[in-house]
Amino acid sequence: MQVDYDVVIIGAGIAGVSAALYAARQRLKTLVISKDLGGQLNMTTLIENYPAIPKISGPELAKRVEQQARTFGAEIVFDEVKTVEKEDNVFVVKTRGATSAEASP
Repeated sequence: MQVDYDVVIIGAGIAGVSAALYAARQRLKTLVISKDLGGQLNMTTLIENYPAIPKISGPELAKRVEQQARTFGAEIVFDEVKTVEKEDNVFVVKTRGATSAEASP
């Protein structure tokens, strides 16, 4: 099934889910596609330099940002991107699963 989005983000590391959070807060229809949640954060046992959070594990930080992004309407799909192609001024993202998304540049 093909769905149109304003923003499609590939990867759900801290940068990807943070971008999703900010895009969704601006009421942009936002999709994140990733094999997993957290990326490099999953290998970090202790973070002590994240603003306003004295101590947190990497996976817990990723989960919190994911929950906040979802609260603002971001969709997160766990899948693997096969192709990204530009067709008629629209980017088409196809995954191994059933996801097919379009986003305008």
